Amino acid sequence: MRDTALDELCAVLFGSLRRADQRSRGAEYLRGLLVTPGRKSIRNIAAATGAPEQGLHHFVSDSTWD
Repeated sequence: MRDTALDELCAVLFGSLRRADQRSRGAEYLRGLLVTPGRKSIRNIAAATGAPEQGLHHFVSDSTWD
């Protein structure tokens, strides 16, 4: 997936999140789901993307989405 397509998708999916850090973590998480081979655990996604594992965990478990 091209970066521009991914950026556009993230804008649609995470645009309703109020905080910029949540939108950023959402983009990291989505990119990780697409590029991580094998099991899609938070640890594996963080390792594949270089994103902080704790930040991704908090995004998934504590975000304010519906």
